[in-house]
Amino acid sequence: MVIREALLHAANIWSRLRTAAMAPPPPADSHLSLPSASCREWCDGPSTTSVSWGRKCRWPTCQNCSQCLGAAGSCRFSPPEQGLPLLFSTYSGSRLDLRDKSSTYRKLVEISDALAVARRAGPGYRLELLYQKGGNADHFRCAVHKPPGVEQCYEFSRGDLKRAFGKTLASAFRLNIGFWLCALWLMQEEAAGRCHAFVWYAEDDVMLTGPWHEFMQAQDAALPAVDLLAAQEPYLLAPPDLPWTSKTELSIARGDVPLPPDANRQLLYPTSNMHVHLLLANNRSYAKVPLYMWRISGRLSASLARHLARGLRVHEEFLVPTVCLATLTAPPCRMQAVPAPARGVPLGANLEDAWLNAQRSAQPHGDLAVAANNRTEFQRLFARLQQGGGASLLPKGRSRLYHPVKGQLGRPKGALGLG
Repeated sequence: MVIREALLHAANIWSRLRTAAMAPPPPADSHLSLPSASCREWCDGPSTTSVSWGRKCRWPTCQNCSQCLGAAGSCRFSPPEQGLPLLFSTYSGSRLDLRDKSSTYRKLVEISDALAVARRAGPGYRLELLYQKGGNADHFRCAVHKPPGVEQCYEFSRGDLKRAFGKTLASAFRLNIGFWLCALWLMQEEAAGRCHAFVWYAEDDVMLTGPWHEFMQAQDAALPAVDLLAAQEPYLLAPPDLPWTSKTELSIARGDVPLPPDANRQLLYPTSNMHVHLLLANNRSYAKVPLYMWRISGRLSASLARHLARGLRVHEEFLVPTVCLATLTAPPCRMQAVPAPARGVPLGANLEDAWLNAQRSAQPHGDLAVAANNRTEFQRLFARLQQGGGASLLPKGRSRLYHPVKGQLGRPKGALGLG
């Protein structure tokens, strides 16, 4: 019996050594690099629900990625040369079916061309289009109208949204519900067992004054351990170091009743059920951040997909940062804004938010320097940026992030803007 056990043990060791020897070398890519450790040492995490950044599986030779990411099945990474996903969200108002007459279409072509050039020099990013269909009058079809260079194109109808998230979302009056397209994409990736070190997301009225790949590469290189990287600083709804609490926002996030009078008109999910799905210790567990451009880590994307699939519903600006704080614990969730030098003016979820952020901005340039200190001038400039060719007012040179800027490209006769 002892001899038999010794032989079995030796055979097991030989099998492991043979598997390790046959494994392909790790990719030469800063985003997907592996240490010189065995697949088992790299993949095995302390639990299936909270996994340290350093132990996250990032390479397809690992067979145990479900332990690392908490996924239901095996985890498969795309080849590094395909790049990390950049999700671009738009809707029927962009009129992509008009091709070159749509400024959004031209913008997508411009972005995809730049990403393609960058990928020739090494692993970069791939552009994926999330399109929200507008009903029978919407003539866009991915198979016919997908801009050249877009790697993947997804059409999501109201029926798709209703099946995934319930009739509340599908019947909402808002024509553009970008985050929930991203949420559905995350759930589909999780169900298919596909994993990503990072996922970038941008709405169609986000403006970058420099190449998109340079902006994203700079953030990924400087902030590789940040789980939620947003255009603006995430904040707690009940900060421990401040005496004030945003009672209106906290009541929405907690699901308190009665709700503010305008909540049902402004929010796709005015009633929160986070207290049912998440272990939230106190009011300081709730957070908020605008989500027009952001990047999430692999472990946060997996956690979001799981909780959304289980029925978690709340306004998206509360959902993402609160899930991050509540579910990522080893190490704790890390979230922050894009560093100040990469943030432009205006930058905000809306006019009022952009005005408040302008007061905090350190170095506005050109006309923006005057506008940032004069509300009337700021409103005038903000309006001009939403008109055709408005992007020409923004300073050139350093790559900065702006939002919203609907007049990003000139409009030739008969063209339509971003909607």
